[in-house]
Amino acid sequence: MSTTAKRTFEVKPRGDRILVKKISCENVSVGGIVLPNNNHRNMVVEVVAVGNGDDVKDIDSGDLVIVDHLSESNQIGGDSDYIVDEFDVIAHYQNKG
Repeated sequence: MSTTAKRTFEVKPRGDRILVKKISCENVSVGGIVLPNNNHRNMVVEVVAVGNGDDVKDIDSGDLVIVDHLSESNQIGGDSDYIVDEFDVIAHYQNKG
């Protein structure tokens, strides 16, 4: 009887690419109505891993960034993991405290 060990892998982006996880945030109107977010443009995402390129030196795992878009072709693994290029990051949340 043979046993197979389950192998796990860590995804490490290369160059100026970033592995991000889509976080659930609801858009709420001024009147309190929850608006669905079905588009993939200008989304807040959490950084999971960062490549070793020069342009991503100021972004760390755990940071929140706003990306211009998330493409289904860049989706990996589960439903919420994406690889994005550094130039798709349009804003970076800075922790002030």
